[in-house]
Amino acid sequence: MKVRYLIALAWMTGLFISPEALLLQGNLSGLCGPGFILLLAAAIILHWTNVTAARGDGMTDPAAPSEIKLLIETVGPLSASALLLMARPSLAVCLATALLVTAGFVFNEVFLYWFPNFGFAALLLSIILALNLAGPRAAAAGQFLFTATASAGLVGLAVVGLFSGDQTAAATSTALSMSAGTRGAGLAAIGLVGYDLLRYSAHRFHPDQLAMVIKAGLVMGGLLILLWNTASLLHVAPSRLADTSIPHILAAKAIAGPTGRIIIGIVAIAGACAAVNYLFQTVARMLAAMARNHLLPAVFGHSASRPTFALVSLAAIVGLLMATGFAGTDWLDASIRAGLLLWLVFYAIILLAGKLKSMPDRPWNLSHPSIREGLRTVLVAALFVIIAGTLVATDEDPSALLKTLSIFLILAIGFAGAGQYLARGIDTNTKAGLSNH
Repeated sequence: MKVRYLIALAWMTGLFISPEALLLQGNLSGLCGPGFILLLAAAIILHWTNVTAARGDGMTDPAAPSEIKLLIETVGPLSASALLLMARPSLAVCLATALLVTAGFVFNEVFLYWFPNFGFAALLLSIILALNLAGPRAAAAGQFLFTATASAGLVGLAVVGLFSGDQTAAATSTALSMSAGTRGAGLAAIGLVGYDLLRYSAHRFHPDQLAMVIKAGLVMGGLLILLWNTASLLHVAPSRLADTSIPHILAAKAIAGPTGRIIIGIVAIAGACAAVNYLFQTVARMLAAMARNHLLPAVFGHSASRPTFALVSLAAIVGLLMATGFAGTDWLDASIRAGLLLWLVFYAIILLAGKLKSMPDRPWNLSHPSIREGLRTVLVAALFVIIAGTLVATDEDPSALLKTLSIFLILAIGFAGAGQYLARGIDTNTKAGLSNH
């Protein structure tokens, strides 16, 4: 296999093995017991179908601005900018803050108790920013190291757990209830979001190749989750996995004792770095592409390979959130959940935008292949929206989640309007200056 395919899989898999992903999937297995396998398979099929349905509509087109141009043509520049900003950058800074602080606490509690946890988080943030500023190759090398380390540790623990677990305990897990299944389906779906950002990494893939890599990444991530959750259920009661914020740590300690604690500590730190590195690399490139399409000021898009201003801006916001004590608050948890839900809604919107653009001249001819394909696309889009709505309804604090969703949407619209105003103002001033000469 070519190196670029391995690197692309490392970028994508990094999201699926982060501490936040392990939390979501651990809660899923606790809620549903062995039934998590069916829900995980359904989630993979849904996202697989999304990738297939979105081919040619922006997701797997190797030209980064294609998705942006699609939205501009279908909903207009202001709405396009707001849609692009509402989930990805918001989730990137909130999730990066949570992951880095989690890595800091893990390092403090597992390895060096005297080392300041926020100091270690700041150190990781500096390392990841330096890798991205050094260029795509340095960031890709770091990603491969982070993902390989986390994956190896997780697989090693899972294999030990599978051969030493209590098969009887797993077999006697409680039956899957309707409420647990509904909530679990949502957790399985949001635990796999983010693969669409792979198109903004430094790759040179044909659309078919990129679609293949994304699908392979979904399967690989699914297998890792399957192995780990199965091993966890053999050693930890489902009720404990469902009600804790550290299911992976409980499982690792139950599987291998103090050694398992150390290994899962390494997995958590490496997985956090992999996820943050992926988000910084791809979201910064997305912001640069938006600037080149006049949705943001040109300073965001001066360099496609090293979007310095975007990278520094993301890191500065994360550093500010850590410094102000936002990490560890209920608002940060609600922000992560809100960002994941908005990402599901974004999938639905981009699917509908693509099919709206490709509709035939006679839309009511149901025998037309495009109409039949469009109906399937509408079904997938509707499933994303239904899952998002279900997660809001079953959330532990729906009012806080709805408030956070509203704040994200207001901020996205505000930044979109300001970004276009500044972009047009700068362009106008530049043209005026050139005409005077």
